[in-house]
Amino acid sequence: CMAKLMSRVLAAVQSRGLQRLFHHGVNALAAHPGPAIGEEHGVPVDGGDILGTGKAHFALFHALACGGTAGHINPALGVAGRLKELLPDAEFLFIGAKGMMETELVPREGFPIKTIDISNISRSISLSGLKHNIGTVKKVLSGTRKAKNIIRDFAPDAVIGTGGYVCYPVLKAAVKLGIPTAVHESNAFPGLTTRMLADMV
Repeated sequence: CMAKLMSRVLAAVQSRGLQRLFHHGVNALAAHPGPAIGEEHGVPVDGGDILGTGKAHFALFHALACGGTAGHINPALGVAGRLKELLPDAEFLFIGAKGMMETELVPREGFPIKTIDISNISRSISLSGLKHNIGTVKKVLSGTRKAKNIIRDFAPDAVIGTGGYVCYPVLKAAVKLGIPTAVHESNAFPGLTTRMLADMV
């Protein structure tokens, strides 16, 4: 599962990297030996051949959405760690749920994190359950708007979700913005958020 995710993400960032180069008027990579400058982000990159060209490349940016429990957070940290090994110049931004454990675990591993306010879905068939779910829908809508702003500011080449309710608004926002997305599910039976995103990402 992890190997398939890495393959998909690397293919996505390769495509985005090439698009970014051509967007900035680089018509032939072979004509530009030596370091390239990531104009979109202003980040100099001094090598690395993830584009398979034998030339320097743009720095690549990844956003990871995870939250709620260590079962969602640790896979995201594992994905980021592995991508960092494969792409040493890559930069990462985690997006998590406000007030949840990812706000402590992610910075502890040296990665930046931003949060959105999100809540779970109540399965209770009651007035309180209905009120809770109405609040959740409102948070999903406002969270998607905030996620769009975070993603626009960071301009990632790929957005990866590893589960938790926060993944839905974040990956939905990424899809709307045309950013390549991927979902990693570490459980034998996919969670609700993963199933909701299955036909979207």
